[in-house]
Amino acid sequence: MVSLNDVDRHSHRRGLSPRQLEVVTAAIVEQIAEPISVSALSAVVGLSRSYFSHAFRRSVGWTPHAHVVRLRLERAMMLMAHTDTSLTEVALAAGFADQSHFSRSFRRLTGVTPADWRRAHKRPSTPRGGVLAS
Repeated sequence: MVSLNDVDRHSHRRGLSPRQLEVVTAAIVEQIAEPISVSALSAVVGLSRSYFSHAFRRSVGWTPHAHVVRLRLERAMMLMAHTDTSLTEVALAAGFADQSHFSRSFRRLTGVTPADWRRAHKRPSTPRGGVLAS
């Protein structure tokens, strides 16, 4: 996942400023379980959808949609590692439409299924359904 520290400090000359990236990422995290449109993200920083999409890609290296998916997968990994919440509940809490969509996205990024990843990374858990706050 991208860290603001990973972004070239001068990337705002061609793309978004570090502050704009911070605001956009905060907006995504705030609404991670909800549908998030590129139009809504561009509005957060006061840019047109088209300019925002190009500037975001220049700044981060991938599209705004891909960034949302990565943040959702990061959230899902945290939930899988620290809770016994079902994979369906993890998928929904991370903002995926369903477990199938989650599993396809997860496997595409990691190369393993969510269940296999969870078995390899499971940590002491909270009670079933004990979804941790982000």
